[in-house]
Amino acid sequence: MKLAIITSRYPKETQPYNHMFVHVRALYFQSKGVDVTILVPAKKNETYTFQGIRVIEDSSSSIVSILSRYDVLYLHLLNQYPLIDGGFKIYNEIVKAKYKTAIYLHGADTLTYPNGFFDFKWNLKGISKVLYTNVWKKYYMSRFLNQLLNTNSLILTPSIWLANRVEAIYGIEKGVIKVIPNGIDTDFFKSSGGYKNRYKMLCIRPLNSEYPVEDCVRLMSYLPEFFTLDIYGEGENYERIKQLIEHLGLSDRVQIINGFFDREELPKLFQNYGIFNAFSRSDTQGVIMCEALSSMMLVLSTNKTAIPEFISDGTSGLLLNENESIQDFANRIIAICEDKTAFDDITANARESMQQINWKLQGEKELKLLQSL
Repeated sequence: MKLAIITSRYPKETQPYNHMFVHVRALYFQSKGVDVTILVPAKKNETYTFQGIRVIEDSSSSIVSILSRYDVLYLHLLNQYPLIDGGFKIYNEIVKAKYKTAIYLHGADTLTYPNGFFDFKWNLKGISKVLYTNVWKKYYMSRFLNQLLNTNSLILTPSIWLANRVEAIYGIEKGVIKVIPNGIDTDFFKSSGGYKNRYKMLCIRPLNSEYPVEDCVRLMSYLPEFFTLDIYGEGENYERIKQLIEHLGLSDRVQIINGFFDREELPKLFQNYGIFNAFSRSDTQGVIMCEALSSMMLVLSTNKTAIPEFISDGTSGLLLNENESIQDFANRIIAICEDKTAFDDITANARESMQQINWKLQGEKELKLLQSL
């Protein structure tokens, strides 16, 4: 099978973070004998190989001209931008030519303001983003998905929660969407420092309005002074979060490391911590949260959106509930950290739950569906 994965960006040597979850799939498909090519709409033409995967960056018009070379097209986070080298022309050509197509819907494909995104600002850029997301993208994605259902096609999502949103927003018939979570490399993310590092907390988040990093800091106010928090991230809220740390008198226990770790270095970083804070306003899965679960860290998150599908509160992690105060949540953390058996049980359950969505198992499920086209 000749498979083209079409996505808005892809890893390269200078940008290894770009849609790594797409690259993991490509590696698995290729290992099973599939002829995989990555197509990325771009202003400049460039062909390169990343870890054995062939990548073509080119204009949307050029990509449209070669779609017929492939048996199946697989879309991941392909935008609907009409005026730049985005996916608009590609979507239209797929419908026109009735190519055999699968689309894996992520949060950015489906979420809208104000319930899905939290970065709105009253300026030209902010208003433009809302108009694109809530009007243009919503209309054309709905049209595309419903037209796709009339051809030999597949629609996939990482979680039941997102599948339900897609059905509600785009009017897709219930049960049509296949739910396959992003696979987790459990061989790569094996175990952290565990119980011996139970007082050392890690948070890796962009420092912007999408994630409630301030709540991660406030949580530390209710934990004993021997608990520490290291925040890895960068973004527009850096100064505000830094000021909050100083205001709460936490400067000796909480620090911000302005930047991100290369993914290859994450397992080594995880070894230094026992707790991972993954507080979120909205997640359709949360891949790094799942990698922390696989690493047998005590993972903290929020009981909303798709997160409860991946963390069972009190069994494989701890979830901050809607009516629960941060102080009460802190008391639950303290109780777990004072009980080695409870800590070890929860983190072992976390590891086992991620084994169920190992990237090879998930890749096998996806590949069978793609081959069915």
